Amino acid sequence: MVKNSVKSCPYFSILINCHNGAKFLEQALESVSSQSFRDYEVVFVDNCSTDQSAQIAKKFDGNLKYVKTASKVALGHARKIGVDHCEGDWIAFLDTDDLWHPNKLSFQKSIVDAHPDVKLVYGGVTEIDEHGKSIRDVRPQNFYGDKLGGLLLDFDVNMVTPVINRAFLEENALNFSEEIMASEEYHLFMRVAALVPIFSTDEILGSYRVYGNSLTFKARDRWHIERKMTLDALSLLAPDKVQSYAREMEYASARGYYYRACWEMSVGKYAQAWKTMASITSVSAIYKPLFICSFFPPLWHIIHKPLVRRYLMKLYRK
Repeated sequence: MVKNSVKSCPYFSILINCHNGAKFLEQALESVSSQSFRDYEVVFVDNCSTDQSAQIAKKFDGNLKYVKTASKVALGHARKIGVDHCEGDWIAFLDTDDLWHPNKLSFQKSIVDAHPDVKLVYGGVTEIDEHGKSIRDVRPQNFYGDKLGGLLLDFDVNMVTPVINRAFLEENALNFSEEIMASEEYHLFMRVAALVPIFSTDEILGSYRVYGNSLTFKARDRWHIERKMTLDALSLLAPDKVQSYAREMEYASARGYYYRACWEMSVGKYAQAWKTMASITSVSAIYKPLFICSFFPPLWHIIHKPLVRRYLMKLYRK
């Protein structure tokens, strides 16, 4: 790996959170060292790993800060610890099983330079499987400005490509939440969207690895709980703005109830799932057929397989 020259105040802090991520960690770090923009530090938070993660990380280069948690904590808490150790003007995020394209940081710096009012920038990703095989490209819309309403309807911020202004976080006392386990990015980035303009681009900037063992997949029982926590936080942070997006807030809340029904169906609480789905059928037309499907668990499980669900959502959005 090519070593960087040491700089006391880097432009980017690259935050990598890790718990037993040795399997893909070297690939992730290689995608950092291949960046065309070199003014960065890496903040590596080892969340009590028991594999070879620490040894792999410490081989990286002189710009890596190694931080180990005193005990294993929730992912939101671990990300918060990492942010507190970042010194760069902008904070970027890379999980141990994901990858960046070589021009990722340089491309985003050009956007930041052109739009000084923007405090959050993100792009598209290629979803890959456990073996690195491409599944599909996921591209957010090209957008610049107030995106709160759009994100309430369709949260398209991944955790591979965002860069966020560190001074803005500090000035507004924003960070990841210690209580969030599965949707820490939603909780933070939605609060950012309530306060400042956002820039999103359909440029593919990295690869996101999708597989059943991922932490987000395992913590799906938390999705509906954390959705409500986020929407409540938005109402406290920017009540006037949130009120102007009342319909979008209702839709976002209904999505949380849908997540709850998905979890209830997955654990066999079918009667409760029927009640949950019935409560949101008036919010969006998409929930009516899903409510009917909830009475037929085998059908429900089929249409919620990843490939089937993606195809149906594509048809719905046409």
